[in-house]
This record gives sequence, structure tokens and C-alpha cells, in this order.
Amino acid sequence: MGMGPQAGVHEPGTGLVEPELKEEAQGTGQGLTESENMAEADYMTNADAFLMGLIDNDLLLMEVQELIDAVEAGDENLSIVDVRPVSFYDAGHIPDSINVPFPELIPNMGMVPTDKRIAVVCTYDTNSAFAVSVMRIFGDRDAWVVIGGVPGWKDAGMELVMSKEMEAEDDAEVSESVMPNDTIPVDDLPESTIPEDIIPVDGLPESTIPEDIIPVDGLPESTIPEDIIPMDGLPESTIPEDIIPQ
Repeated sequence: MGMGPQAGVHEPGTGLVEPELKEEAQGTGQGLTESENMAEADYMTNADAFLMGLIDNDLLLMEVQELIDAVEAGDENLSIVDVRPVSFYDAGHIPDSINVPFPELIPNMGMVPTDKRIAVVCTYDTNSAFAVSVMRIFGDRDAWVVIGGVPGWKDAGMELVMSKEMEAEDDAEVSESVMPNDTIPVDDLPESTIPEDIIPVDGLPESTIPEDIIPVDGLPESTIPEDIIPMDGLPESTIPEDIIPQ
């Protein structure tokens, strides 16, 4: 019965070394180049310093108000890194922030400034914390977790901006929906398309006016129904006997 893959020794940047080199690499450092040994030692040193300094540095947390104050003061020694997915960033982000999605942080570490204090923001502080640990251990960056992240910035009344690509898409959608067909004024329609039931009666030829709305006063005398002729206008002989006063 075959055995599953065996864990080898991590070789920075290249994955795992062969299992048979595991003992040799661990015991003597052979099997790795001198630069790789130095890099591994640096990572261990950085990780140790990171963990040991968490308490003294207030867990590397930055209040959102501190970020707002720095931005409003024009602090050029501060850079904001947004580690959310590109789609979230495009839909609304802190002005002048840099987008480096968290899963792509290692290969794009060069996008994160080395000479500035880094304010890391996300939707969730836990993701910001992971990003800060990676930046400090593997990138030697002065990174801090902004408490509340992007939602905290917005809740504080600060604006978010869309990426230019997203703004262009929104403008295109708005232009297509500005004049729906059902809002075209009736006056702009060809005469033949105006529904007949909204044509004013006054504009119809006389012959098309429904008979039931012609005033009685306008009818010839002979067409007036007999049952509405005033009794006073009848000849005396036509007055029913049962209503002739005795």
C-alpha cells in the first residue's frame, strides 16, 4: 500500500525540497544555498520580533480616527493599503489607497512602500491582521491594522471613491436608462399613435360625438322623449282623469 506525500523542508520561493534532503538540511544546513539559509534565518528573526513586540505595540492596532487625522493633516509618511478583492476596491475605497488583495500579497509585496508607515484596511480586521503579519515578517514593513477598516472609515462620515473603470460603467448604465419609452410626452408622438380614448371630445367631428352626451336642449322638439314633457304643457284633454282636481 503506497503512502501519501511526505512533507519536505520549506525552501523559500520554490516550495518543498526532496524528503531525502530533510535530515541533511535540518541538521547541517546543507542542501540549501547560503542566501536561502540567510533568508530563512531572517524570516525566523522577523517572526520572533513580530510576536515579541505585539504587546508592547498595542497589538499593532491603529484607531480609524488616527488614520483620519493623518489623512486630513496630509501626512506623507503614511500609506494606506487595501487588501480587499479588486471588485470591492473598485466599488468604493479610501481615496489614494493602494489595492493589494490579500491572497496576492506575497508576489506583490513590491507595491507596498518600504519607507512609510502602512495602514492596512479591509472589510474584516482579521484579514488585515494576517496581512500585517505577512508584511512585517516577509516584507519588513511598518504595517498596522486599522480597526474597523473600510466600514469604519465610512461610518465615521468619510467618503469612499470608485475606480475610474467603475465610474465609466455606471455612467454608461445611467445614459441608457435616462429616457424610458413610457416617459415620452404624448405631444411628441405621431398623431396616429395617440390613444383614441384621450382625444378631447371637442376635437371630434360633430357626427362622432356619442349621442348619449348631446344635451337635451340641443335636440329638435320632436325628439324630446314624451315622458319628460312638462305636464303643464299638455292639452287639458290629455291630463289623466285620476289627477284632475275635483
